Amino acid sequence: MLVFDTDSMELMAVIEANRLGQVRTGALPAMFTREAITWKPKVFTVIGSGFQAETQLTAMCSVFQFEEVRVYSRHPENARKFAERMSKVTGLGIEPFSDVHRALRDTDIVNSITDSNEAIFSRGDLPDRYIVNLAGGNLPNRRELRLTCWRAASS
Repeated sequence: MLVFDTDSMELMAVIEANRLGQVRTGALPAMFTREAITWKPKVFTVIGSGFQAETQLTAMCSVFQFEEVRVYSRHPENARKFAERMSKVTGLGIEPFSDVHRALRDTDIVNSITDSNEAIFSRGDLPDRYIVNLAGGNLPNRRELRLTCWRAASS
């Protein structure tokens, strides 16, 4: 993507479109959560450990000061590598989890950014008070959350 100054027509920036999408996808949940949350969050869990999860984490950390940050991946080695890499970037100790149920225990905010076709977690995995940002289910066949359990819990 090319960004021009509309007065001078000078080229101001060349931004790789995939990176722009990554930053936008990370920023929106952080902006929403900052406005929606009514308590001071202590624990943040990101589900997914790909390149999109990086900006999910960095955006949330730019808005909140967490006491604990967790990452879960369906591939435990990816979660470990993500935690190691992003701990250096953020300066936080990020704990990798291989069990999603344990990763979600007592969490305040969950960002899920995966390409899963099957639900990874359900309402029953969450504490009484939480915010969940689902960003990965961008196609009709993708699922990160079991909707049947969600509806039963909210009715």
